[in-house]
Amino acid sequence: MKKTKNEIKKKVEEYLSKPYRIELEPDPDGGYAVWVRELPGCVSYGETVDEALKMIKEAMELWIETALKRGLKIPEPLAEKRYTGKFLVRLPSSLHEKLVETAKDEGVSLNSLVISLLSEALSSRTQRQEIKTIKNKIEKIEESFLLWNFSEKKRVFEEIQILDGKHKEHDKHGKSA
Repeated sequence: MKKTKNEIKKKVEEYLSKPYRIELEPDPDGGYAVWVRELPGCVSYGETVDEALKMIKEAMELWIETALKRGLKIPEPLAEKRYTGKFLVRLPSSLHEKLVETAKDEGVSLNSLVISLLSEALSSRTQRQEIKTIKNKIEKIEESFLLWNFSEKKRVFEEIQILDGKHKEHDKHGKSA
């Protein structure tokens, strides 16, 4: 059954009232990129933080409305998901044995060891992602500098050629006199 415009509008407003995670990042060229983590492809841009946030709200509205019209499932906000803190992991028996031995050697429970290892690995992964982001920004800055540097060198070279041409013209007239 197809939904009426009023039903869709009401559903859109319902989704917009949910606590979706909006992420904002300064653009190296100015302005701000903004996106909604739970809504793939829901991205926008603004010159200021306020403009970026206004633009993403409009993008969210259009994204949700389009998804509803097409009958697509709309992801719930991450903040609304409830986690028990428990999950089952299947792993090779050799790894299980190493984990038990390590926990025993360190005088901690297997559970505490696994939590510690997972936390360290996740932290390390986040740091690698941050480093990658910083490297990308540095590369963009270097690229901009190289382009500017090339442009500046070209301008100076052209000025030298002009001056050299004037110098040769001056020499030419000076010798013929």
